[in-house]
Amino acid sequence: SGEQVPALVLFDTYEPEEFARVMKREEKFHEPLKRSVLRRIVRWYLKRDKPVPLRFRHFYIIDTYNEATYRYDAGTYEGPLTIFKAEGSAGPGDLGWNRRAQGEIEVVTVPGDHYSMIREPHVETLALELARCIDKGLAKQAVEAV
Repeated sequence: SGEQVPALVLFDTYEPEEFARVMKREEKFHEPLKRSVLRRIVRWYLKRDKPVPLRFRHFYIIDTYNEATYRYDAGTYEGPLTIFKAEGSAGPGDLGWNRRAQGEIEVVTVPGDHYSMIREPHVETLALELARCIDKGLAKQAVEAV
């Protein structure tokens, strides 16, 4: 708390309220039932200290993320924010973060979708843009320190 960082960066991440809106729009009748069944399967493995099979692991990660998102209150942020948004992402340009960020918001669109933006061949573009963002933040910190 209170630490200075050169940049606050989000990777193709919806603001929690925007995420809830998107999920409600996309949710179908069968989704709650499917989640309930899959959740019970995953819990069965976890209670027995058994590894969750790969075919259920992605669901478990997404389900855990969804639960955390619904429970977490992100508050507000006063500094600059950079959002790396995948070309294939839906939603508003800043993914809803203008509700939370009070400083400048820079949205950098990178090739790929939510998953492929961090893999070859797209990760090189992401890495170059991230380095630029960090360098910009470090330069700003250096000027402010003088």
